[in-house]
Amino acid sequence: MTTIDQAFHEFKGHLATSKAAEELIAAELDLEHIYNTTQQMNAGLEAYYNHEGHVRFFDVMGPKFEQAGEDFLKHWMAMGPQFQADGFSLNFEEMQAYASGDVGFVSMIQVHRGGKDPEGNPYVFRFRVTDGMRKIDGKWRIVHEHLSFPINLNDRTAYGVGSV
Repeated sequence: MTTIDQAFHEFKGHLATSKAAEELIAAELDLEHIYNTTQQMNAGLEAYYNHEGHVRFFDVMGPKFEQAGEDFLKHWMAMGPQFQADGFSLNFEEMQAYASGDVGFVSMIQVHRGGKDPEGNPYVFRFRVTDGMRKIDGKWRIVHEHLSFPINLNDRTAYGVGSV
């Protein structure tokens, strides 16, 4: 019997379970590259999100917990300016990918740097991301994305958010 930990192997510094899972990691690394070189939200949307169909999106940024369909597109465009700030970077760390057939998922930690709080102070935040992906017309597309912060239940503050 094989445990899930035994099923993983290293691929480009991350963990994958199969050749298809390696494709998921490669897609995510390309998406990371798009965000950090073009700073254009549309480029990532066009390249990897199932924008022509349904995308279910649970974001850490409100006002709603879920964005889907047209709401997803509106939310996506409203987020754009923060990804175009000077000094912005978004890094995908600790990726683990699993895929079978035309369905897979990648879990990771994303680190957002270059943002500023309302007083203009720089901050960094780390959050958990799971992308549910499906191979559509030969290309891996994100069909579900879930972002979250772990929280301290004692004081209800998020871990991973803080000043630079």
